[in-house]
Amino acid sequence: MEFYVHGEDVRRAQLDWTPRELDPVFQDALWSRLERTARLMGRNTPTGLVLRRPDGRTAVANRGTPVVTATGEPSELLLFLYGRQSAAKVALVGDEDAVTALHGGKQLGI
Repeated sequence: MEFYVHGEDVRRAQLDWTPRELDPVFQDALWSRLERTARLMGRNTPTGLVLRRPDGRTAVANRGTPVVTATGEPSELLLFLYGRQSAAKVALVGDEDAVTALHGGKQLGI
């Protein structure tokens, strides 16, 4: 997971970067890891946090309140949890103040 994040750091540091389509098997592998580590990675979030894939599968990263739901591909959710909120392509839904607090955070995960 960490190698993916650092590779994307380099790719997305360019002005003309565009998202790339990842192999579904790789996305599933990232999701499997996210499901197992979501609670650990989300323990420092200032709000409750639910991770949701576009197909509707979810993982709870933090049981706090109010709850924000972050929806995106597993690769994007991973970037979000690693503190790359400005570069991650995720949709955040929830209380406006909670979304602001979550989106402006530093590295959320480990």
